[in-house]
Amino acid sequence: MGLAAELKKATCFRCGAVGTLQEILYGMPNSDFDFSKNISGGCVIDEGSPTIGCTGCGWRGIRNPYTGEIIDKDSVDFEED
Repeated sequence: MGLAAELKKATCFRCGAVGTLQEILYGMPNSDFDFSKNISGGCVIDEGSPTIGCTGCGWRGIRNPYTGEIIDKDSVDFEED
């Protein structure tokens, strides 16, 4: 199952809606960018940049690339001790 299909079944952490999560893509969108299927994240990306977003309420999160788990961005501490 692809990421888009997984996200259609996933529930938003904040509003609880199903089917509103989309992948966030970074970089300058060109004329072919499909805003109905992806969220534009802008041009700057760093370690704490979200990779998943809700089109309903604006929530942003991170998809663990190893497990596929979707995590609330605000519950992760990216600061080094």
